[in-house]
Amino acid sequence: MEFGLYSLHECMTDTMQDTESSMALELTSIQELVDGLCLLAADPGTLPAASQQVIDDYQHTQCIWFCQVRTDVFI
Repeated sequence: MEFGLYSLHECMTDTMQDTESSMALELTSIQELVDGLCLLAADPGTLPAASQQVIDDYQHTQCIWFCQVRTDVFI
């Protein structure tokens, strides 16, 4: 009987530890998101580097396309 209670206790403890570990990971992820949002909210006029790179790439491709169209028109 004591072994059965011990096994039940171990099973419940393992389940609680797994649950607490996953909750800690979720809290870490949420904290990282909140920190990132706080940085963006502190200076809303600036974009993150990745967003700025996407805009720069898009503008560059539009410029190349426009230049190609313009040279095709005059030829």
